[in-house]
Amino acid sequence: MRQFVHFLAFLGGVALIFWGTVLWGYDPLWPLWVVVGLAVIVGTIVSVRRKGRQLREALLAGEDVLGRWQLSQADLTAFRAVDRDRKAISKAYHNFLSFPKTAPPEGVPIIVGKRDWLIGTRLYRGNPPVGTLFCSAVLVDGDPGYIEVAMVERSSGAGHFLLLLRLPVPIAARAAAQAVTAALAARVPRPNFERLQRSFPDYLRSLPS
Repeated sequence: MRQFVHFLAFLGGVALIFWGTVLWGYDPLWPLWVVVGLAVIVGTIVSVRRKGRQLREALLAGEDVLGRWQLSQADLTAFRAVDRDRKAISKAYHNFLSFPKTAPPEGVPIIVGKRDWLIGTRLYRGNPPVGTLFCSAVLVDGDPGYIEVAMVERSSGAGHFLLLLRLPVPIAARAAAQAVTAALAARVPRPNFERLQRSFPDYLRSLPS
C-alpha cells in the first residue's frame, strides 16, 4: 500500500507538470502548476528514500526479523550456477532478486523480515506487489540451497505471470532458513497455492526434491 501511495503521488506530480505545459501561453499561472508538480515529485522521492533508510536500519537492528545469515564469495559464485540452472528450465523461472557480484570479506548480509528483506544494502518488499498473490515458499537443500517464493499475477482468470524470489542459503544457515521458510509458508492461503497449481502445473514439479 505504501508503494502504491508513492506511485500515485509521483503520477500526480507528473500530471501537474503536464497540465502546466498545456496551459503555457494561455494561463499566466502555468509556471505555478509546473513548480507544484516538481515539488510533489521531489517530495515523493525524498520520502521514499527516507522510508527505505528507516526500514534498512530497523532490519539491521533486528526488528521483526525472521532470520539472517551471510553470503561468502563462494556462496555467491555457486548460487549463480544454481540460479542459471533454474532459469534454463523455463524463462518463467527468472529470479527477481539481484545480488552483488562480489562479497566483502565479512560476507553479504541477508536479512529476512516479516515485511521487508535486505540483501547487502538493497531493500526488497517481502509482501506481494499490488496485483499479485503470495502462493508458495519452499526450501531447497544444496550447497548452497535456496528459498524460493512464488507469486502469481491475478489480473486474468487463470493467472498468467509467475514472479519468483530465489534467495541463496549456505549450509551453515539451513536452520535459520527452515524457520524463515516455515514463517513464510504459514502466510500462504490455501486458495493461493491452488491457484499456483492450476495456473502453472509444471512449476512445483520443477523444484528439486
